[in-house]
Amino acid sequence: MEELKNLGRAFNPEHPFVLVLGGAKFETKLPIIKKFVDIADDIFVYGAPAHSFFKARGYETGVSLIDTTVDVSDMVSVKKIHIPFDVIVQNEKGREARVAGGVLSGECILDAGPESVRAIGEKLKNAKMVLWNGPLGDYEHGFGEGTVLLARTIAESAAFSIIGGGDTVAAIANLKSSLREKFGFISTGGGAMLAYLAEGTLPGIEALK
Repeated sequence: MEELKNLGRAFNPEHPFVLVLGGAKFETKLPIIKKFVDIADDIFVYGAPAHSFFKARGYETGVSLIDTTVDVSDMVSVKKIHIPFDVIVQNEKGREARVAGGVLSGECILDAGPESVRAIGEKLKNAKMVLWNGPLGDYEHGFGEGTVLLARTIAESAAFSIIGGGDTVAAIANLKSSLREKFGFISTGGGAMLAYLAEGTLPGIEALK
């Protein structure tokens, strides 16, 4: 009931409402973007899903993880959809910062850059509600700086926050307890959270009716 009550707030949110999506699988995020493009005031698409937007803009993505089965050309010009403008890449020298359009052919994008995270923070200054699902980089392999910075930024904002996803929850576990307590609601669902937000219900919920 707590999940339904809090996740349901996203369907009729207080405004300004900011949606942040990251992670690795774009197929689970695309329905959310389509569902909330007319609800959210700003949508930040980071992590691997952003790579599809880079490709649609003609940017080099090197050897980065990218879902080639999706077409986002109709979303590239939507003003409320934001993608990173700086990224952290891995190459033979180690980690380097790049502007989003300056990635080299042999490089792999593995995290959002600090300026891109700060851009979310700017929107959060006036936001009343924020929903975040998915890390901003390859958190499991040590590229968690952007994710942790965003977690701290959201915790310190005045917006009511809904947080979900396994790696997202793992990231906020690294924060001080005084900051963790500032999140409005932490969802226990990962894929189920996304499915509920996209469809407005789940098979188990329907079975209980």
